[in-house]
Amino acid sequence: MGIRDIHWRVRAMMRWKVVTAMLLLALNRIKFDGTHNNEPWLIYKWKKEDIILGSQLIVGPGQEAIFVKNGQAQDVFLPGTYTLSSGNLPFLGKLIKFPFGSQTPFAAEIYFINKTENRNMTWGTSTPFIIEDPKYNIFLSLRAFGSYVISISDSRVFLNKLIGSLNLDSGFN
Repeated sequence: MGIRDIHWRVRAMMRWKVVTAMLLLALNRIKFDGTHNNEPWLIYKWKKEDIILGSQLIVGPGQEAIFVKNGQAQDVFLPGTYTLSSGNLPFLGKLIKFPFGSQTPFAAEIYFINKTENRNMTWGTSTPFIIEDPKYNIFLSLRAFGSYVISISDSRVFLNKLIGSLNLDSGFN
């Protein structure tokens, strides 16, 4: 193998590393834009569970992101942009494996929580219910409906207590 072959192989490897790094940056962006058919939402589960150190986590205004590992909420991220590292995810320190270098893949769930007031949440009975009037002995067919406002004050409690038992594989709820 001559010096030209070595030079060509080194250049090819460098190009491959640059292309791979660009693809990883493009693919390792974790963000939820906060809309789904203009319907109110409370929680969104990120579709992928394989996360790579160095990924960009982008938490929008009015959102919080929660990392869940082994069924436990680990860290809560406020609005902003974060480069995921063992520095801002302390639980990762134990997961980093030397063979992967700085691109250690790890499995965790990410939930985006809507912290804004969700207005016009509606409720109502699907069918009328029958009540007997005790004074006149007549039966009344009644329906009830209305709207309410909801906001989440503690994302970690909301996730652990209320959402923990629901199946969020569809992403939206």
